[in-house]
Amino acid sequence: MTSWNLIEDAIRKWVRDASRLADGQVIWSDQDGPRPLGVFITIRLGDLLPLGAVDETATDYDPTGGPGEEIVTTVRGVREFPVSIQCFGTDTVGRDTARALLSRVQTALGLPSVREALGTVGLSPFDAGQVRNLSVILDAQFEGRALLEVRFYVVEEMTERTTYISTVEVTDESTDRTFTVTV
Repeated sequence: MTSWNLIEDAIRKWVRDASRLADGQVIWSDQDGPRPLGVFITIRLGDLLPLGAVDETATDYDPTGGPGEEIVTTVRGVREFPVSIQCFGTDTVGRDTARALLSRVQTALGLPSVREALGTVGLSPFDAGQVRNLSVILDAQFEGRALLEVRFYVVEEMTERTTYISTVEVTDESTDRTFTVTV
């Protein structure tokens, strides 16, 4: 089963480490609370898109499974989803702009350590996107803003245990009595 807590932690760590921002300056978007002071980044996970018409279903026999749990059915499917990373800063030119910070985040996807950390939680980045400059005027001053959307693959998997036989009826021919055993 996919652990979204681990996935979220891995994504946030990648963005925080690559941007070199403090822990409180890399936050999840759409949360209640005040806007952080200074330069900060928000992260938003997008919609999951199933790839393919139908997920794979596998049924296996587990001889060690207890009564009623010897059949294991697993449904597995690949999903694609975007991660939108938006940076808000005070500078609009130079090496500390929102655009420059997100460029570092994008470039870090090529590092083996980042790919390994993301892969450990089941993520596979396949499109590093482009860093877009979205600077705006805020309160009569320019605010540097930039957006990066990276697309990932993840495998969703669910498993349940069941049995082929759930009820057995036995008839004692000497007494003509029927006994029902539920497994």
